[in-house]
Amino acid sequence: MRYAISLTLALALVGAASAAEFAPRVLSPQRADAYSMKTFAEFHRWKDLTGDAKVWEIYKYLADRKSGIFPMGAGAWEGKDVMYDYGYIRDPVKMINVYTAGYCDMLGPTMEGIMKGMGIGPARTVNLPDISHVVCEVFYDGKWHYLDLDLRAVFRRPDGTLASMAEARPSPAVEG
Repeated sequence: MRYAISLTLALALVGAASAAEFAPRVLSPQRADAYSMKTFAEFHRWKDLTGDAKVWEIYKYLADRKSGIFPMGAGAWEGKDVMYDYGYIRDPVKMINVYTAGYCDMLGPTMEGIMKGMGIGPARTVNLPDISHVVCEVFYDGKWHYLDLDLRAVFRRPDGTLASMAEARPSPAVEG
């Protein structure tokens, strides 16, 4: 009897070990596939756009109440590291799929990672110590462009294109 149970258990384990595993991703036409920034870049709302039109569409999606990342005043923390810079989440894939909330110190670097990861162009996190704020700027079409997920803000030049932080500071012609 003991032999029969052992044999049955052994056969069951062998069968289980060779079973196929599946991990499907369920996608919706309303949500970008944020499995990676490469798949995120293929979303139908912006995959065929370029320049300002593309960046504005991505920004609108990320600032949207249903699909976006929210400025909640607190960030998500992972791991046991006590260092602030290493505990808070700034990974674009995690921020879009898992945590979806943060404040400027998470959202500025997250937007930088999204712009770089999607291949929009060079991007940077801009620290504004005088006002204790952090934003993102991305470079395309020969100029820098300001994107602020935390304050839900962009600046526009008189021609309607997205402006940079530097352009917005001295110019009353730039609209907020």
